[in-house]
Amino acid sequence: MTQQRKQEITRYAVVTVDGVDDINQYGDLNFSDTEGNKHKIGNKRSKLFEAIIPGRAVKLGYAVYMNKEYIASIELFDGQPAEPTHSAPQAKSTPVKNESSFSMPPKQEMTADKWAEKDRITRKSIERQTSLNAAVEVSKSLPPDKVTSANIIATAKVFEAYLEGKEVQPAKSRIVEQAKQLGAKSVDEEDLPPF
Repeated sequence: MTQQRKQEITRYAVVTVDGVDDINQYGDLNFSDTEGNKHKIGNKRSKLFEAIIPGRAVKLGYAVYMNKEYIASIELFDGQPAEPTHSAPQAKSTPVKNESSFSMPPKQEMTADKWAEKDRITRKSIERQTSLNAAVEVSKSLPPDKVTSANIIATAKVFEAYLEGKEVQPAKSRIVEQAKQLGAKSVDEEDLPPF
């Protein structure tokens, strides 16, 4: 069960509404105050739109979510009741289709099968990256004339097979044998500098 986050007002501002600028394609209301400042109320708080009446003072309550400040509450501040004949701006229920603007695709729900497929693809990608990195490290011990992209890819495939659990022969002995065939010395055979 999800918990609803408690909204905490961090500051207030009193402004006089100059006018409504627009309701954007996402249903957010943009308005200006008499001092020329621009404000936005997200479509999640469309119930607050009715308090945006040109010429009226409003008290804006700001909250913070993910380090971004947003208008969380509005109340009329000039002591006059709202005019019953005034129709408040309404949020659009669907985004406006505009050929020049970007529109978000409908959000798809992640099912257990989709998560499993996503995990499988991610795991495979990580295995391939890890295998390639290991193959590059192995190639560093080879003489430069023996290092080719084909050798690196072949070695990476050996590591990848091992990570997938398909390895029959122990990977270490197979890689050591391949490296010896290419002329590389093992760590045990290298001449250590005298100290």
